[in-house]
Amino acid sequence: LEFRRIAAHLYRSNKRYPYSIRLSKNDGLWQDAMETAALSEDSQLAEELLRFFVENIQKDSAPKSCFAACLFTCFELIRPDVVLELSWRYGLVEFAMPYMVQTFRTFNNKLDTLYDKIEVQQQKIEDDAKAADDAKKKQIDQAANMIAPGRLMITGPGVQPVQFGANQFGANQFGGGAPSPAAASAAGGGVNPYAASGAAAFGANPYGANQFGASGGAGGNMFG
Repeated sequence: LEFRRIAAHLYRSNKRYPYSIRLSKNDGLWQDAMETAALSEDSQLAEELLRFFVENIQKDSAPKSCFAACLFTCFELIRPDVVLELSWRYGLVEFAMPYMVQTFRTFNNKLDTLYDKIEVQQQKIEDDAKAADDAKKKQIDQAANMIAPGRLMITGPGVQPVQFGANQFGANQFGGGAPSPAAASAAGGGVNPYAASGAAAFGANPYGANQFGASGGAGGNMFG
């Protein structure tokens, strides 16, 4: 028996797990068979071993505790639906309950982790959307600040921007220099009739420097 057990260990060391499990089952070495199935990380081998224990429990050639021990040793390899099916069909529900309790706890932990990841992802999406909106508003504000003051921005076909800078009729409507011909032409009219260089609001005396004075203008004193 010991030599056969050594042979099973050699098979397991060489990763020939089905042969090792077969030797252990033939010799009644249940614990060795369970450990080999868990070490193989093969779900099919673990479920086949579990079914083997169920069949031998029905024949009274294996204790019912082997069912619970196999579930504990190969917990990550056996599917919950297989455990429910076998335990319900062969009256082993009470031996399957520890496995089911741990399975539900594992599922609950996985769901909690998943919910946390989803919340973090949603928060990241909201933060990115808010940052994009802020950047867009900042660009709009910068574009508005770049518009020159004093200019009325009117767009459309045939519409020219209106300038409100210099006086259309010259430097001063009532004196201070007459407008240039170019400025007068641009203003849409002739020379300002009330503008005269270095004169008062109504220009020079049309009858000379003094109507009754000594020094006459171009025509002299009209009375003397």
